[in-house]
Amino acid sequence: MRIVKLRCFSCGTRSEVTLGDLETRELRTQNFLSRNCRICRGVTRHEVLAGGGSLVETSIGFRGETDEDTPKPRALIIEDDPEARAVLAKAVAAAHFDAVSVGDGREAMQILVREDFTVILSDINMPELDGKQLFEFLDKNFPEARSRVIFVTGETGNPATLEFLEASGQPYLPKPVELPLLFVLLEAMAAGDSGGEPSTTQ
Repeated sequence: MRIVKLRCFSCGTRSEVTLGDLETRELRTQNFLSRNCRICRGVTRHEVLAGGGSLVETSIGFRGETDEDTPKPRALIIEDDPEARAVLAKAVAAAHFDAVSVGDGREAMQILVREDFTVILSDINMPELDGKQLFEFLDKNFPEARSRVIFVTGETGNPATLEFLEASGQPYLPKPVELPLLFVLLEAMAAGDSGGEPSTTQ
């Protein structure tokens, strides 16, 4: 038996596991393991962290562990579906962001008038105040926060929604969200690059 720290190649999630004889042999022959990832929700490749987790970069530029004295970037998640909201919160946490989650645009607006966020992940169709209305509010009142929005939507096939997304100039991800693409966008936002073409998986 052997206890090791692993990291998922796809999302960067770290875990400490006990390996059996078969997995130990697999690791020795190919330098990675195929294991289930709770964030990716499927079997992905995992690597063993060197020096007890000191590795700080992956193939997609994912940030590793940060200094305890270094403040984490913050993400606001705006999603009315509880399950989707939970998945996004776990993914954001795996990317070493502090996450705040709300269920609609009105609640998000109340937070955004008093708090700053590195990135704002927003659904489009929501009760009370939808993603379009929230974006218009930010565009008029908080243009800097507007530039930090990443839209997450299941309606990229809707012509009106697609027109809005392309006109916004902000990145967007279709549902179900592909986590590697989300991590790339989070990394870009954390680095201060909120521009660029919208990102889709279609």
